[in-house]
Amino acid sequence: MSYQVRMTPAAEKDLKGLPKAVQVQVAKQLRRLAEDPRPSGAAPVKNRPQGHYRVRAGDYRVGYEVNDKQHTVTVWQIGDRKRFYDRAKRRR
Repeated sequence: MSYQVRMTPAAEKDLKGLPKAVQVQVAKQLRRLAEDPRPSGAAPVKNRPQGHYRVRAGDYRVGYEVNDKQHTVTVWQIGDRKRFYDRAKRRR
């Protein structure tokens, strides 16, 4: 069963600030998450509640939360790997 992918306003802003080529990579990753919210390569994000994961999209990371009861994936952050984890601590 496929999941509905939602984005927080902050994640939408993150996506719009990326170069077009990276936006395409992230969009592909989001389509994959709709089919499989926990693909190989997905990892839990430290300092976040259980159910929060990240996947790679090139040198960028997509942070998201999976809700199995509602079949939703909520993307809460998109960013380069250098600052992703520091920002993940602050973003709730």
